[in-house]
Amino acid sequence: MPIGDSISEPIPAVGTPGTSYAAQIVAFLTEIKSRLENKVALTSLLAGLFDLSNNPLSNAKYLGLYEQGAAPTTPVGSLQRYGNNLYYVSNAGAVRITNGANLDAVAVDGITGDYAAPAEFKYTVGDTTYAAYSDTGTTPDTWAYLAARALDIYGGAMSTVRARLTFTGGSSYTITVPTAAPGTKQLIQMDSSGVLTATNTVDEAVTLAANKNITLSGTGKVMYGEFSRMQLVKMEPGAWATSGTWSVSVNAAGGGEFSQAVGSTGAVGYAQINAIDSYHKFNSITIRGVLVSGSGNVTYDVMRLDSTTGLLSSILAATNTGAPDVTITNFSAASMTPGYSYYVKITMPGGGSYALFNMQVKYQPN
Repeated sequence: MPIGDSISEPIPAVGTPGTSYAAQIVAFLTEIKSRLENKVALTSLLAGLFDLSNNPLSNAKYLGLYEQGAAPTTPVGSLQRYGNNLYYVSNAGAVRITNGANLDAVAVDGITGDYAAPAEFKYTVGDTTYAAYSDTGTTPDTWAYLAARALDIYGGAMSTVRARLTFTGGSSYTITVPTAAPGTKQLIQMDSSGVLTATNTVDEAVTLAANKNITLSGTGKVMYGEFSRMQLVKMEPGAWATSGTWSVSVNAAGGGEFSQAVGSTGAVGYAQINAIDSYHKFNSITIRGVLVSGSGNVTYDVMRLDSTTGLLSSILAATNTGAPDVTITNFSAASMTPGYSYYVKITMPGGGSYALFNMQVKYQPN
């Protein structure tokens, strides 16, 4: 199809007589020569479709595109300009290739989405970090969520060894890490809402599998709250009783008791406290005894027997004013020496009768 204006010089018909046809042929060839030498002037091209008929366009200095009045939709296979951005019209529709001074992320192979906000996946050379933003129009920019099957973390810049963070659960939940690192090495625990906490306090029961143990090294101990034991009373006779003798009888309630008929000068008896082992100490001692008859106060002292010297020394004292229970507390680690023998010294006033039923001793780790 014609792409320029018509050649003005006529061509003589074949068999034209005379000599004038020679001049016509010369004029026609001269016009053709002039046009070819000028490489087809732009003014010779008519406005309309420029069809290269499957021939290439080579050595063009640049290609300028006309600004369209609307987003292009046809023809298929065309490059067009709209909104100062470059579009390509494919069989599936128009694709925007540029977004201002950047490539349009939607047009990049494999990256799709609605991009209602100016999202960005940015690489910073200075700290070699990729950053994902869901909105770059805010101050500061809004971070984006990332979703993937797994996250691989490599051991170094060129390392081929990686740790893979993955998830195979059947329902979704959120893991929330601590707001700051702990000051010392601590256990990481997760509650039912997925919140991770760094603490060495475990507030839930922990069960070991069958035949598994907790192994302590060095001077480590298993620490726990206090526990109590009800002890049978063992009275020391003989030289540790200043007067009278202890006898076992059955009280009105049908329980056993030790009773002491006290002379006019009073009496002293010693009830032994059972020590468990060197890892525990006494926390409190409750003595269930009562002055059955007579008047005055019964005095209780916690005594320690030195295993080397054989001497008794008082470490705590309490006075009973007639109530059936006396609790002796305020023990300290310094006053309790594991492995020693301990007694409750009971000093009774003169005249009357005293009954001792039992003792409840509470222990805790030392």
